[in-house]
Amino acid sequence: MEKKLFDEKLAKCKAKLAKALADICSALKTDQAKEAFKRSCYVAGGAIWSTFNEEDPNDYDIFCRNKDDLQIIIKDLGDPDYATDNADTYTMTIGGTGYYVQFVEATYGTPDKV
Repeated sequence: MEKKLFDEKLAKCKAKLAKALADICSALKTDQAKEAFKRSCYVAGGAIWSTFNEEDPNDYDIFCRNKDDLQIIIKDLGDPDYATDNADTYTMTIGGTGYYVQFVEATYGTPDKV
């Protein structure tokens, strides 16, 4: 892929993922949870690949930099639609469409560590 096309796709991908994160953050009720989300959360996993390739993601995997921020967010969201030892899953509206959003609990850290 030529660099110009790659750069354009990358910019579109970043913008769409930023919008998705903003939509997820807006679903939080408390300022404390919203601040924890902004400070600590990022998207990883297949949603990045799908978005870059202009496909709809199956879900959004959200990782947090630390456990304390994740606990604030999970408390704000309440009971998940589905839970495992690895993640709590919620159904959320992103860009007008319902998606599964998984808050990963098995791993914490910065994107380069995860």
